[in-house]
Amino acid sequence: MGRIIQTFVKRVGDELLERSPDNYSVDFDKNKLALNEIIENGSLKCPSKRIRNRLAGYISRAVVLRSK
Repeated sequence: MGRIIQTFVKRVGDELLERSPDNYSVDFDKNKLALNEIIENGSLKCPSKRIRNRLAGYISRAVVLRSK
């Protein structure tokens, strides 16, 4: 059985992918860096590193699924 993803992660991850799909890739570490830039700009509030990592993982997985 898979893990349940929080609605916040799904909603924000999908919004970020719709806004700028070219900024994200299959690579988790690149997605973390891209999210760090967005968080530092102030356009995204992320309460913790754990949530940022979950967002990066969700986006990585979503990119893989959308490419199929």
